[in-house]
Amino acid sequence: MKKRSYKHLSLASGFLLSLSLLVPGYSSSVSAESKALTDIQGHWAQSTIEQWINQGLASGYKDQTFKPNNSITRAEFMTLANKALGYSEKSTQSFGDVSASAWFKDEVSKAHAAGYISGYNDGTIRPQNPVTRQEVAAMIAKMAKLDTSVSLNNIDRFQDDSKTPTWSKNVIQAVVAQGFMKGYPDQTFQPTRSITRAEAIATLQGLVLVKTNTNVTYDEAGTYGPQTGSETVNGDVSVTKAGVTLQNLVVKGDLYLAEGIGEGEVVLQNVTVQGNVLVQGGGANSITLIDSLLENVTVNKKNGAVRLLAKGKTNIENVTLESGAKLEEAELSAGGFTQVTISDKVVAQSVVTLNGTFEVLVLNASNISLDLVKGSVTNFTVNEAAKGSLINLAEQTNVANLTIKAPVKVTGKGSIDKANIEVNGVTVEQQPGTLNLAEAITAFIAGVEAKATQAQVPAGGGGGGGGGAPGSGVVEQVTPSATFSVPGASSDDGTHFDVSKTTKIEYLNLNLNTESEVEIVDVLRKDGTTSILDLIRIYRPELKETMPAGSERINLLEMFGLTGFDGGVAAGNFAPFVDGTMIIKVKLTNTKDASKVTEYTVKVNIVN
Repeated sequence: MKKRSYKHLSLASGFLLSLSLLVPGYSSSVSAESKALTDIQGHWAQSTIEQWINQGLASGYKDQTFKPNNSITRAEFMTLANKALGYSEKSTQSFGDVSASAWFKDEVSKAHAAGYISGYNDGTIRPQNPVTRQEVAAMIAKMAKLDTSVSLNNIDRFQDDSKTPTWSKNVIQAVVAQGFMKGYPDQTFQPTRSITRAEAIATLQGLVLVKTNTNVTYDEAGTYGPQTGSETVNGDVSVTKAGVTLQNLVVKGDLYLAEGIGEGEVVLQNVTVQGNVLVQGGGANSITLIDSLLENVTVNKKNGAVRLLAKGKTNIENVTLESGAKLEEAELSAGGFTQVTISDKVVAQSVVTLNGTFEVLVLNASNISLDLVKGSVTNFTVNEAAKGSLINLAEQTNVANLTIKAPVKVTGKGSIDKANIEVNGVTVEQQPGTLNLAEAITAFIAGVEAKATQAQVPAGGGGGGGGGAPGSGVVEQVTPSATFSVPGASSDDGTHFDVSKTTKIEYLNLNLNTESEVEIVDVLRKDGTTSILDLIRIYRPELKETMPAGSERINLLEMFGLTGFDGGVAAGNFAPFVDGTMIIKVKLTNTKDASKVTEYTVKVNIVN
């Protein structure tokens, strides 16, 4: 089995194919020069020769002949190959039989730089010798990067196989297997025969066709692509086995990560795909993209989820999920996932997991679980088709703008800056910073039923103009609430905490359901009657602060003016704890409605 195989166009006898597949702007009209040639009419390679002349890749002689059956020198073949394949880089290597004034000096230099000629052991290149068919086979194999290390046993059919030199057998087998060269009607290959001008052009045209329209399949584990620089594949690329790494490639066509990958891994490193990418294989820790550029990616795996991990400078413009998947960003220096659409093709009960920074997220799938475990989304739209889906925003995640058009549930401790709700039946556990409900819509927000008031309609509402949602109203503000925690402490009810004497206490954490003014009303000693608030105000006169919805914290060290305290004993010359106990009274006031107030008593107890 070949590690890399080409699937190319079928080449008919004489390669009578339109060169419009080769060169942009090619016209099928025959030039005056090719019409004037007197010795190609009816020749088996007439069409190919005319096409090459039209494109300036070959020319006839002054006597209006082309001499298609004449032999061609090594230098002349290099000239044709360099023009046809666009080789322009020059080598500094010198050869004993190539003078500085020779017309072919630059062509030999280009051929050496391209890597398809190296010269003889005596330091010559023999540019003016007729080039043989086996020498052309060797050069074509190098230009096409064919594997010539193994015998394919496909030239046994040639009657003159026994006359083929050992050194050229594998290269002839390789080019014949790929259709670049073929034998004669008498079942011979004639490897030492000089190739004709017509044969040379036909052989090179076959290579150019493959170079410009090549589908490559990687069907064995390994690393493919140059160590440095880049290689261009002008067709599609398919990866059908796990354990494949593609590096330093530009894929002009599509990239298929096929089902044959199974649950295995594939790595793309510095790969640019100008077509589409279809992911049908891979597992939970599978597809790794490093410093790669992908325009459009579709994930459609039949069984189980697949992970796409973006690292380095990877940039993926559009991802469409048609099955469960995990999209993750790690060690990114630029780019990442830009827009993600979760298609309605995703089956119910599937799980989509997101970890990263996403500019646009669109949910069209119903009855699935969507987990934002880390990172943020700038614009998140839940469309009508997403009915019954569960969206979980983990702690410290953020959605800047959330628009909900289907009855879904949003859970978790992540924050939402602005939520626009356009349908009934929505539940959001968090309190968004700004909440807009469409007309006559009711939703459950932070445990409280929220309705759009009919008496107050913001500018731009009602008539559908000005950018607001038609008929949207001002939402009744909720009563503020919070959950508390003390790092390193245990609690049964979220307000009474037990801390060991060896635990260093620095912060009182709180998670707010809505933006609130947080005020320390009093700080009491153990008996609950002796206030030490006045003493605390020596260090921090204003114990009042506006905090947004989500996770926040009160710095106790700053509040007490201390560098730290352990086991209830102050590090300075003030001990706020008597017998290791302190009671803090906290008042929350909704910043948008001062009538919405909640007070909490938080007790911190030092235990042995």
